[in-house]
Amino acid sequence: MKTIWKYQFFNEEIKVCLQGGKITIKMPKDARIVEVTSQEGKGTMWAVVDTEAEKINHTFKIYGTGHELEDKYSHSYIGTFHLEEMGLVFHIFQIFSKDG
Repeated sequence: MKTIWKYQFFNEEIKVCLQGGKITIKMPKDARIVEVTSQEGKGTMWAVVDTEAEKINHTFKIYGTGHELEDKYSHSYIGTFHLEEMGLVFHIFQIFSKDG
């Protein structure tokens, strides 16, 4: 069955990314992200998923505006969200290892 699932990025996860880390989310294999925005003060993305598909790890990085994208990854832009109460803008990329 296909449906839409919501995934949220919490402030702790954003902080990890800004300190060089990454976020791994177990999602159905062919999840297709359709929207990124903020909701209730958190970065949020929605994806069309097949609920019967195998769940695999999808890896993401969040960068602030003006931050350098790490050269060790291939980046696929997902979307941008604003945390208005903090006056910050973040950009989400799905990342892939350049060596395979």
